Amino acid sequence: MTDLDPWKNPPAVKAGRVDPIGSGAASLGTGIRLADRMGPALTELAGS
Repeated sequence: MTDLDPWKNPPAVKAGRVDPIGSGAASLGTGIRLADRMGPALTELAGS
């Protein structure tokens, strides 16, 4: 649980304390990238 781990503490979370709108946009972009990676696995899981 270290601040250097980007998955546990993404830059958008830190930025959000200063710039909530910028953080929201960054978080959305991260969420979309995660969905692109996890989508196939989640679809397979849901389909079973």
